[in-house]
Amino acid sequence: MLDISTGQFSTILHDNKVQHPLGGGSYVFKTGYIDYITSQVTKPDIKISIGAQPNGSPHFGTLMTFSLAFSLAHELQQRKKNVSVVLELVDTAKDHKQDCSYDGVGYQKSISYTGKIKQHRNDYEELLKKLKSYSGVSYEIRGQTDFNSHEKIPEIIGKLINKREQIGALLSPESKCLALRAACPHCGLADKHGLNNSYDDKMIKFFCHFHGQYSIDFEKEPSKLEYNTPLRNLIKGIVYSEDNKDKNINHAWIRVTGSDYAGTYQEQVLYRGASILGTIASDLPFIVYCPLVTDWSGSKLSKSLYVAGKAYEYLCEQKLDYLIDYSKFQERFDNDGLKKLYQEVSLWLNRPYMLFKSYSIYYFDRLFSKPETLIHQEPVIAGKKLFNLN
Repeated sequence: MLDISTGQFSTILHDNKVQHPLGGGSYVFKTGYIDYITSQVTKPDIKISIGAQPNGSPHFGTLMTFSLAFSLAHELQQRKKNVSVVLELVDTAKDHKQDCSYDGVGYQKSISYTGKIKQHRNDYEELLKKLKSYSGVSYEIRGQTDFNSHEKIPEIIGKLINKREQIGALLSPESKCLALRAACPHCGLADKHGLNNSYDDKMIKFFCHFHGQYSIDFEKEPSKLEYNTPLRNLIKGIVYSEDNKDKNINHAWIRVTGSDYAGTYQEQVLYRGASILGTIASDLPFIVYCPLVTDWSGSKLSKSLYVAGKAYEYLCEQKLDYLIDYSKFQERFDNDGLKKLYQEVSLWLNRPYMLFKSYSIYYFDRLFSKPETLIHQEPVIAGKKLFNLN
């Protein structure tokens, strides 16, 4: 680890022992987690939803989450479910280089509008193809327009607008505005936080600093809508719940996402927001959380900081930049790296004490470089070992 004060690398000393203290999810689900998931999803077909913003190469957390989704799909297939993975590609994610502000209002352009999505989409497609080859699970990729084509979207948008003061304060406590966006038809700019939006029946009026007001009919043109992350999370959860409840739809949804979206985020943003809109929390899709990858300080490894070019120089100096850039991961390990990661992640579902926790970047560096030195300690309750790991 690079010590900024001296310019020298310091050593983190440890005993190679990986502890698995039980708590939270691992205390409840000591075993049988996959069977529990199966019992909660009664439809014969299952779609497992994962998401990504392709504004940069997939980083290590993305590789883990995708691997977990395909591993879960494989396990469910073994239990006689018909399963596929759906990547909800957020092609409306912002192009960081196009951020701007006028008169105190933040604007952005999407990676679809600027064309930046073309730089990294192939990385995601290649990743999915490899995971399919390991798991035997099929997949599909949907963009924001595809997602917005769901027949329930206009109804959900209408409810959001009717409850915009409550939802805005819940999801965006600083602005207290509903972060609904639509790109200016002339220049592609969109009011990032929906500060200047106005609503009139089925019409949403947006404002561009350069081209003035423009509007869309959300019942006729839902494909043009964009959302910030908390709002998209809420809408996605409600859309999936509608499919899960519909007896005429054969499939049910399960979500797999990073555990940074667990806890307060889902309790307040998803469950409370859904309740305000009339959706019962128990109808929302089952969510499987992937462990966080943390940096030396315990903070989550952040793709957005890396994309913005302001973080993780010390990883590059130590040749650990493969943890934040898929192309570097491929250069370093070729196909062996992803396969090894998939095999590691596959263990977690059958050993839940390995799933409900976080992992540091140095754990994975050791996993790839010297896996034989990792010594996993058996979970213990009241001084008694629960399992035999050897």
